[in-house]
Amino acid sequence: MHFNFINTAALLLALHAGSAVSHSWIELLEAVGPGTKGYMRSWTGRDATTDTRMTYRIEGPDWESKPICKETQQARANPPNFPHLKASRKQKVAGYYLENGHVSLPPAGNGFTGVTYWFGTNNADPKLPLREVRAWTADGKGGNKQGKLLATAPFDDGKCSQPNDSPVSKARGVGRTGVEKPCRSEFEIPTDDLKPGDVYTVYWVWDFSWHFGKDKPRVEEWYTACMDIEII
Repeated sequence: MHFNFINTAALLLALHAGSAVSHSWIELLEAVGPGTKGYMRSWTGRDATTDTRMTYRIEGPDWESKPICKETQQARANPPNFPHLKASRKQKVAGYYLENGHVSLPPAGNGFTGVTYWFGTNNADPKLPLREVRAWTADGKGGNKQGKLLATAPFDDGKCSQPNDSPVSKARGVGRTGVEKPCRSEFEIPTDDLKPGDVYTVYWVWDFSWHFGKDKPRVEEWYTACMDIEII
């Protein structure tokens, strides 16, 4: 059974209502098929402080040396009502995030929304520098060889939009009065000698460094979200 995209969009819109956010993180993980759900570390739902709590912007001259996980996400901790995901080896997992205007309301003449990556490891180090995680490759032989690249995708999945009067929002069936459609990207949990009961850690990384446009100088700006998956 495929995941009901509209129902999840309605859920995210309800969580999103009344809050002002400007950046993105993983709102929800879902095991494709079974439909089981899970959340990123320290996720407690949406309120007026969500943007401050969840946004982890990595920039500045030392951007590559900053830890992959925000300080509040460096411990494997989820509140009981927002647990981590449970899924099996070789299971496809979908991650959902809101575009927050980066897709439907980009700066005039820009339109670049960035690239997202999923990295995974069964030997998690939340203080590992971003440079080390970025060095991981799909075959597991890159960087310190403690993890691997699981998937790469555009930030804009071609379907997501927030409600507004922009041409993008209208074309995607949302418009000002429609239900927000979250963006979605997928990865597959590898085997990697994982067994039931193990906890596999995944990092969502968004490269937004060309946000001023490809005709302007690149300015490093990255965002990450850290979460765990219990293998069943």
